[in-house]
Amino acid sequence: MEDLDLEGLLEIISGNVVGEKSHQRILRELLEGPAGTWRSAMELDRAGVLAEKARGFSSELGPKVVEGLKLAWTLNPDDLGDRSFCAILFFYGRDDLMWHRLAIFNRNTL
Repeated sequence: MEDLDLEGLLEIISGNVVGEKSHQRILRELLEGPAGTWRSAMELDRAGVLAEKARGFSSELGPKVVEGLKLAWTLNPDDLGDRSFCAILFFYGRDDLMWHRLAIFNRNTL
């Protein structure tokens, strides 16, 4: 695997959060809180599964990602009465980097 930069690792980790069953606990805890509230990945990853995954990709950058990554959620603004989908927002604002991503997530998959 080639060396990852911080942005590359943030993209991988955020994709893992919404795409892998091993991280459903993180999403469940996030979605149990109020919409629009930013929470740290470290706080949501109490079992350390995400932190271990990030360190596996990069022993140097993995801990930075998990320490600095923040997540929030909001209802789909165009839900037309279907509240199954929500937006998961990711933000990292350290190390001279302002990075963000949005993922549309089906809450029924939890």
